[in-house]
Amino acid sequence: MALRHYLIAGLGNYAFPGTRHSLGQIVLDSLAKKLNLQLMREKDIKGWSATTVVDLVKAKGDAETPQACITLFKPQQPMNLSGKPIWQAMEKFIGPHPMDVSKLIVLHDSLEHNPMVCSVKMRGSAEGHNGVKSIIHYTRSDDAFMRLRLGIGRDEYQDPAKYVLEKLPKDEEAFWVTEGTELAWTKINNRLLYLHENPPEVEESAPTGKNKRR
Repeated sequence: MALRHYLIAGLGNYAFPGTRHSLGQIVLDSLAKKLNLQLMREKDIKGWSATTVVDLVKAKGDAETPQACITLFKPQQPMNLSGKPIWQAMEKFIGPHPMDVSKLIVLHDSLEHNPMVCSVKMRGSAEGHNGVKSIIHYTRSDDAFMRLRLGIGRDEYQDPAKYVLEKLPKDEEAFWVTEGTELAWTKINNRLLYLHENPPEVEESAPTGKNKRR
């Protein structure tokens, strides 16, 4: 049986590396290092990617070791334009007919969560996050892809637009490239394991133009 293929996308402003708003890409880069992967330029879809097969960790005593194919993807676009390259990466690596957004996992910063907190969200609005909003616009779905919200907290006395473009504090950066990466990977593993055991049904009769956004 063919392995299921998933896209793991890290959001950020590539022009402002190391900032709070680029935390999704900081963790994605750390995941690539953990998996011994080198992200390569994808000129046609404006980003960087790397693909590998991973063993999924199950409960102790279970003889089966399920696997999944994953592609890490980092868009080379401003945050609010992230949706198009991620949608194109889904088409290129996962397949467009029909687009199965349950195979998409998005890592992004979250003002609504305290620093060094990693929270899963499966459905609902973008909660004001322009990168997530762009993905929802292009995939036409707000309730089927997993979001890993990486907490950056907020400063009630500072404009959020300025706050997110400040450099990530050293202690938070140290956490996210070590313990935070492991925490994120555990949550990703659990999601892939769940989908391995409970594969979603995709409507093959869905109109082929449903997800078209140019």
